[in-house]
Amino acid sequence: MLALNFANQHNAVWASVGLHPHEAKNLAAEKDKLKNLAKKPKVVAIGECGLDYYYQHSPKSDQINAMRYQIELALELNLPLIFISVTLMMIFGRI
Repeated sequence: MLALNFANQHNAVWASVGLHPHEAKNLAAEKDKLKNLAKKPKVVAIGECGLDYYYQHSPKSDQINAMRYQIELALELNLPLIFISVTLMMIFGRI
């Protein structure tokens, strides 16, 4: 939300919206908000999303579900996707 607020105040600034892997456990509560924000005119990408098994602030299954949701949302809205790659590159092909 902060990035979008900043982008709205500056002509040459754009924003991405996403659910970081640390917050993946909150996906159910954030889905509608994320989708509504993603439809705003200054939003040009979904992310940062991905997997971070190093810190594990959210369970692995929640991280995978949140990443899948954001991939689907990016496809639905025809937006690019920004990945965080702490763990993602090691297992990307399996998802």
